[in-house]
Amino acid sequence: MNFNADRYRYTLTYGLRLAASGHPEAKRFIEHGQKSFDMALDRYVYPQSGCWEESHGYAGHTIKTVTPLVRALKQTVGGKDFTEDIRFARMVEFFIYAHSPKDAEFGRRIVPPIGDHGLNTQGPAARFAGSGDLFTAAKNPEIQRMVRNVAWMIEDDGGTPPALSTPE
Repeated sequence: MNFNADRYRYTLTYGLRLAASGHPEAKRFIEHGQKSFDMALDRYVYPQSGCWEESHGYAGHTIKTVTPLVRALKQTVGGKDFTEDIRFARMVEFFIYAHSPKDAEFGRRIVPPIGDHGLNTQGPAARFAGSGDLFTAAKNPEIQRMVRNVAWMIEDDGGTPPALSTPE
């Protein structure tokens, strides 16, 4: 679950650093980390909605944790491109639907304080700041539709959508 994301992120990060130094064991660490993330997407993300099984707070933590990793893997020879993975894209897209309508008190959409976390008044522009541009180069039309929805949500919140995306 979310705490496992910390483990496979660090396993993969370690593997990527070993690869940068030419260490012969690098590939084993990278493959183990990729396999662990791939397994988590299968086990903990509802296939159609992208909802992470724990809560939207933990899902947000997981996305923030793996985003740097996904970026690094995309640039690694032999690394899996999770920006083309519909399961991961739907996990990010889930946050569009988790936000409330514009809340008069906060002047923006918020993620309602449901479950095991408190009120977070950050809007979509802040939430998507680190991951909104991850999928802009994806070739899958379904992922491109999600990119346009994320761009719309960021723009609606007063933010600047990622380059190469057009709000829908």
